[in-house]
Amino acid sequence: MQQQLVFLVDIALLALVHVGTARDLRNIVELKNPPTCMSLKVTGGDDTEAIQKVLNSCAKEKTVALAAGVFYSRPLTIPSGVSLLLDTGVALRAIPKPALYDKGRRTCGTIDDSGDGCKSFITAKGSGIYDTGTIDGEGGARINARNFTWFKLNKVAAGRGRQTNSPMLVEISNSEDITLYQITLVRSPFYHVYTSETNGLTVINTKDDSIGISALTAPSRYISLYGTHFGRGNGLAIGSRVIHGVSNVAFSNMTLSALSHGMRIKSNTLNGGVVSNIVYENICIYRARFPISLDINSKTFSSRTYK
Repeated sequence: MQQQLVFLVDIALLALVHVGTARDLRNIVELKNPPTCMSLKVTGGDDTEAIQKVLNSCAKEKTVALAAGVFYSRPLTIPSGVSLLLDTGVALRAIPKPALYDKGRRTCGTIDDSGDGCKSFITAKGSGIYDTGTIDGEGGARINARNFTWFKLNKVAAGRGRQTNSPMLVEISNSEDITLYQITLVRSPFYHVYTSETNGLTVINTKDDSIGISALTAPSRYISLYGTHFGRGNGLAIGSRVIHGVSNVAFSNMTLSALSHGMRIKSNTLNGGVVSNIVYENICIYRARFPISLDINSKTFSSRTYK
């Protein structure tokens, strides 16, 4: 069930593997949590203003620490160069009210043909999220008088062949050197992590692709994925939107279980492009319907466009 999906990042996006010529080009070093500029404790209510105020005032190369308890918040923006740290046992939970995420068209929490009506819970630019706490999108919480949850909204939209206006948990765009280290992401209303035009890495475990690499607006290249376990989803996917090309990607030291697909490359005549220099090393796959899949006629169900 979607409610059980968990995204566990026990690696950093910078702590990557070098395999052959499909390698990350940065200098890889052992990670340490950035120094803290301030620690916060829960207020007992909506913690958005307290968290955002400190994020905005924190100096670059430092982090805001959520030190203890369960924090409830509306959408947050992590400024460039600043990080967010969740201590062990800390939870940051998204308040499940569509109006709080609406982009101004009053469509968040509805179904339509565009699906771009919601802000993401966390928007990050050139920063990181650290430590062993949890970010919870509250995807199973009731969001309207009809007792719909985000999960149910997504299911209904898919059944009707339409788009869901649901928030993503973490959105990263136009950024470099993004780090997600040891953090747990759970119950996202939509994608757990979405990134575009970013020199970084997205590792996703959702009801669709466990990891999805595409090239819709720019080339995707020099990506390394290392040391991860996925318990459900559609596997290690490249495509279907590879218009600008995907190259120099390394998948290494991974375990995949109870999946529909294992290693998967997919596209079609509408969204096709060149996929080259892809390396799979030390991949363990079991209980997968299609352990290896090459699909040149992949159907594209989503017309959603992000800018």
